[in-house]
Amino acid sequence: MQPNQIIYTDTNLPGVYMVEIFRDEALEARHRYAVNLFDADESQIQPQSEVTIAQVSGLQEAIPPERVGRQEFWRWLAAIALLVLVIEWLVYQRNSISVLRQRWRERQQSGSAPRSR
Repeated sequence: MQPNQIIYTDTNLPGVYMVEIFRDEALEARHRYAVNLFDADESQIQPQSEVTIAQVSGLQEAIPPERVGRQEFWRWLAAIALLVLVIEWLVYQRNSISVLRQRWRERQQSGSAPRSR
């Protein structure tokens, strides 16, 4: 143990702890520190000169499977919305479509000769 070193071991729960140092009933210093029971590196909250980030490759590692499923779901909704829009347009244009179909049949019967109006 070093001089002026304090050891506090009652840190059973993860979280942020605060140490207050008093001298003659006056607050001399206040320090915060983090406790993480899973990874000791995450408990280091002092500024670091370098930040190391674990590199992973591949879609399987970068995006969890649940998120991939949520990303793909919008495409099905967009396809259904497009299908509904096309059906609605066909219903709205049904008279025009039947007129075009009738004109096309007349042209087929007359040997593709242009009609005069």
